[in-house]
Amino acid sequence: MMRLREWLLRIGLHLVLVVAAAVTLAPMMYLVAATFKSSQDMNRYVFFPPLERLSTENIRKIFGATRFFEGDVKDWAELRKALTAARDSTQPTAARRIWERLTPEAQRSVALLGADTEDGRSETVAALNALLNRRDLYDPAAFARVNLSALVLNLLDRRETMEPSELEALNRQLVNSVFPTALSNIQIQIPFVRYLMNSFFVSSVTVLIQLFFCSLAGFALAKYEFRFKKAVMVLMLGTMMIPGQVMLGPMYELIHRFGLMDSHQGLIVPGMVSVFGIFLFRQSILSLPNELLEAGR
Repeated sequence: MMRLREWLLRIGLHLVLVVAAAVTLAPMMYLVAATFKSSQDMNRYVFFPPLERLSTENIRKIFGATRFFEGDVKDWAELRKALTAARDSTQPTAARRIWERLTPEAQRSVALLGADTEDGRSETVAALNALLNRRDLYDPAAFARVNLSALVLNLLDRRETMEPSELEALNRQLVNSVFPTALSNIQIQIPFVRYLMNSFFVSSVTVLIQLFFCSLAGFALAKYEFRFKKAVMVLMLGTMMIPGQVMLGPMYELIHRFGLMDSHQGLIVPGMVSVFGIFLFRQSILSLPNELLEAGR
């Protein structure tokens, strides 16, 4: 009876080790094979989430307020100087494009702006707010030298179909980028606590899972004798020489196929097993004498 129990324990342990080895090697082999795909195969997949996921609520959270107020102008003299320079310019710049879309009354009010007077301020702010509803404010040639964020550039592709609130938020970003020294930066609302808790949860769960699988694999490589043991170890260590950037595309495809996009699982599953962790456990377990293990049986 005792002998049967020992055999069952050994079989169960070997099954667990086989599962751990499969979890370690199968995704790695798939990722390595995916790196040799042709460009035609790679272009069949979309590697970025669709822009339609950026809802009006999300855009408001990212951009903050969508209208201009007098308090948003931190230097009235600088704003007057920039608009006056745009008026006198003959180049198709972004500032010139904004000036041309101001009403004649707004253009006359710009001449009244100054640091020591409030004349023309309300009219200028109202004119800037009137620009926020225009779908023709952006021009690629005019804004070519304006530093725009990647998110703004992506949103520009769908400005013709945007809702009014989305368009206002986008155009405010454009105007603010043209006059960065005159207009205050938009307050971006970032849920820092949520991001911190997400990082804590993902890192904690990943570490716990890695401790489980890496300890099993490290023990097997350190204390068990089986065929091709050295070859398996060399193969695993060889994967550490593959740059992580090479795995980005295949990893995204793997997560996408498993339906793990936009989830904690998509961040945890790829890091469940680490070759470096297995190597560390193996080296640590090798320092344990076999007699100590035999005494515990």
